[in-house]
Amino acid sequence: PPATPPTTTQPPEVRGLKRYSSAELTKIFQPCLAISDPAERLKACAASLTARLVADGYVNSRVFVETSPAPGRLEVVEGQIVEVRVNAKNAWLSRRVSRLLRPLQGAVLNLGELERQLRLLQRQAGIQSIRSNLSRLGSDPSQAVLTVNAELGSQPLQGDLSLRNDGSSGSGEGRAVATLLKGGLAAPGDILLLYGELNFNNDPSLGTLISSTSYTYPLSDQFNLTGSFGYSRRNLIELPAPANEFSTRQFQGLGQLEWVFKESLTQRWAAFAGLSINRSDTYLAGKALPSFLPESVRSPRTGFLRVGLSGSGLSQSVGWSGNAYLLQGIGAFTPATQISELSQGGISPGQATALGALISAAWGFAPNWQLNLRGGGQVAYNPLTSSMQFTLGSDVGLRGLPGQLISGDSGWLGTAELVWTFWENQQQALQLVPFFGYGGVYTQLKHGSLIDYVGSTGILARWLVGDDWTLEAGWVDQLDTGTNLGPWADWTLSKGFYGKVQYRF
Repeated sequence: PPATPPTTTQPPEVRGLKRYSSAELTKIFQPCLAISDPAERLKACAASLTARLVADGYVNSRVFVETSPAPGRLEVVEGQIVEVRVNAKNAWLSRRVSRLLRPLQGAVLNLGELERQLRLLQRQAGIQSIRSNLSRLGSDPSQAVLTVNAELGSQPLQGDLSLRNDGSSGSGEGRAVATLLKGGLAAPGDILLLYGELNFNNDPSLGTLISSTSYTYPLSDQFNLTGSFGYSRRNLIELPAPANEFSTRQFQGLGQLEWVFKESLTQRWAAFAGLSINRSDTYLAGKALPSFLPESVRSPRTGFLRVGLSGSGLSQSVGWSGNAYLLQGIGAFTPATQISELSQGGISPGQATALGALISAAWGFAPNWQLNLRGGGQVAYNPLTSSMQFTLGSDVGLRGLPGQLISGDSGWLGTAELVWTFWENQQQALQLVPFFGYGGVYTQLKHGSLIDYVGSTGILARWLVGDDWTLEAGWVDQLDTGTNLGPWADWTLSKGFYGKVQYRF
């Protein structure tokens, strides 16, 4: 009798699909490989692959059987979202949702990823509700149309109130901070931000008052204009007499234009250009300093331009944001008398130039575990005015130090914290957070240079109560602060205790 040809046991060839490895395809095709009839085997393998694609969310991808030439193969047509339709009564909302969903058009349809994108869309400011559905384009089942109906809603006032013990050295350990944010105040897409801060000691006496108002208005879908004004008054209440009679008043104005040149639900890229104008006045016992002192000491006035790029991104487990910038001093905002005085110290406001960058990232690498990292630096190419300097302290992430401890023309910093959520239920969670941070500053003077370093490390316990309350308490150890002790050496913070109470609404 003639010999019986051997049964093919190799998985069929698959074209048009790169989502599964060879090992994964072999596992998918395992039930159908035992079928002896080649045509029936191909049909069964096509059914197995279709079932796996649907289970993985590729609901409109199709698998076709090609029997010729032998031994045949499977052709996969990946289903796509070929059109995104947005319906909204408000024209601004319609344009914004269309812009955010634009990357979905032409993308392979995966239900799980689409649901994730729609959840991100629902969280966008100004969106009250969204309803979506998928339909077929014509008679081709592999081409889907996504229709999204969006409704504009009023944005509630949001706030953040906190009480901490990392205030300002010389002006008090206590630190009370309030931030209020209101979107959609005058027009869809605008933002009003109010900030206030108080520093105080145990008496209690008021050491520092800081307030600022910032308003961002959308000029178009891609351009935003921001204007802000800030005022601060600082009293050196912790210094011994008569130094405790010194106080400083400062005004700051900022105007910034932003161009958002790429934006989706998971990425945002923008270019910005801003002008900052600063004025500071120093007083003794409530009176202006005597005129025989340099005007650049009594009442400095400066201005500088800040231009750069900013970006942010979000994936399943990683979120990040950062910016890179150029600082350029503008001599026209500094009086001629002060320019002459500053030149004696080697500083020319119109030639002050620096480049800098800062990036932050959060990585949820395992259930209940998250690693937060931050790094940045600034390089000065000419001596800078004080408002352009790089500052280190808790304001830039060095937890366990005063808000602003040291500064210099150039500098760098790096911080890391590991968040472990070791207990949680529906309303509360407990976390342990070990942290570390370190940085340095450098200033080139006319007759020398200044170099300084500071850092901190420790561990804190965090109690999260609902979405509103956060309580933190822990131990902190300051690093290399021996040359920067000052009044804060007597704080509970410098003795190892850090605490914070925060309420959000």
